[in-house]
Amino acid sequence: MNPLQIYFMWLAGYGFLQFVCTSKVADFTLDSSYRTFCSSPEQRKSVEFIPIPMPLIFLGAHFIYYFVLHCWAVLLFHCRWLNLLACLIWCTVSFFQGANYYMDYFSKKYEVQLAKLSQLQEEVVSTPTLKVAKQTSPSIEKESDTKKTQ
Repeated sequence: MNPLQIYFMWLAGYGFLQFVCTSKVADFTLDSSYRTFCSSPEQRKSVEFIPIPMPLIFLGAHFIYYFVLHCWAVLLFHCRWLNLLACLIWCTVSFFQGANYYMDYFSKKYEVQLAKLSQLQEEVVSTPTLKVAKQTSPSIEKESDTKKTQ
């Protein structure tokens, strides 16, 4: 059996169990990819004119998605240079996205540190300096009194 036939059998069983045996997926009570598929207004408008029930359209779109990715995988398996190019592109994109993520993370962390520093600086500047009264120890007072009497 070829992989497309196996997948089509699985898809038929999945559709039967999810849309015929139970109504939780069709009623949107369960969070599923069908719910996401139907909640997009653009997708709904693009398939509204087709006189086929929405669950069948969803299963057909799911099959087309699998078929396209299956063809892509077979093509990459048989063509070494295309496989190498795809890996190079995916690695470059992932490195770029990872670098952007860390730059964003550390810049936000740095901004928080700067905000704390400026807040601390404002507190220091806005706090009035304490005027300490001239306090002297009793021994110093005695010495000053003795000097005045002399």
